[in-house]
Amino acid sequence: DGGGDFHEGLAHIFRTIEPGKPPYVAPTNLFGFIDTSGNLVLPLQYGNAGDFHDGISWVGLDGDTCYINKEGEIIARFNLPHPPTDFNNGLLRVYNKGKPVVLNTKGETVIPPEGNYNMVGMFSEGFAAVQKSGGTFDYGNGYIDISGKLIVPLEYQGTEAFHDNLACVFQKDDTSKGGLKYFILEKVNAVNPTESRVFVDNREITFDDYNINDNNYFKLRDIAYALNGSSKQFSVNWNEWENSVLLKSGEAYVPVGGELEGKSYKANIPFAEDSKITLNGQKLLLPVYNIDGNNYFKLRDIGRVLNFSVEWNAEDDSIIIDSTKGYSVN
Repeated sequence: DGGGDFHEGLAHIFRTIEPGKPPYVAPTNLFGFIDTSGNLVLPLQYGNAGDFHDGISWVGLDGDTCYINKEGEIIARFNLPHPPTDFNNGLLRVYNKGKPVVLNTKGETVIPPEGNYNMVGMFSEGFAAVQKSGGTFDYGNGYIDISGKLIVPLEYQGTEAFHDNLACVFQKDDTSKGGLKYFILEKVNAVNPTESRVFVDNREITFDDYNINDNNYFKLRDIAYALNGSSKQFSVNWNEWENSVLLKSGEAYVPVGGELEGKSYKANIPFAEDSKITLNGQKLLLPVYNIDGNNYFKLRDIGRVLNFSVEWNAEDDSIIIDSTKGYSVN
């Protein structure tokens, strides 16, 4: 008597077995699935049916919402008070008894392994926004990957889905118009510890540095510590009131602990963040990536604004930082 469009080679059809009685009684239909040749591959036995996505479709059965594969096997069953959703990127997000549950196409629970999110968004480009009450600074919004691992900390008040590797997020900010400050997070699909040796004024030093999109990123405090006592030394301070980094050229750096601890090899996928940083009172606009809670700046950007030389020696694959020379574009 009717049906839907084909999805992944199958389409749902239905037969009316009991006409409705307008205006209040809907007809009783039985749903099944046919293939592109018109063969009935799943019998007319469901109270309702959706479309196949990632090899799975939802159907109504005995008052429950069931998710079945193309063989008709039930991989998950819920009593949902709201319309069912489809699989996306191999994952399904439903709210079961008020709690978000994420399943894979085998019906296995993927999230929450770390637990108790009160909101999980739809997955897009391998990431989903999550919310957890009592998050940092009362924001409580961040992102998880398809394994359920928290990739972006729960430190935002609001988040949007990723599209073209970018996502919009915002935080409370009483100094901004409207009381909110917006950021664009950029997803980088690969990050590797820098394999090149690093020399600072002819001294080999091991940094916790990373190569992102063919550029090397370093911690500001590590560079400040390594250049301390040279003509290009600079101080690094934190203005908690303005939530900003303060740099001052020519001023000795005061260590805070944790500088030059070596390579960690524990990096998550990095995200580009807004950098609020000043040098000698002048605002700087520098790209910065947050990796495991630490901010990393492009080495050549640091060299450019503080005027020290950054060169690469192709013969021995080394990075040369020289405080006795000014910065130049190679």
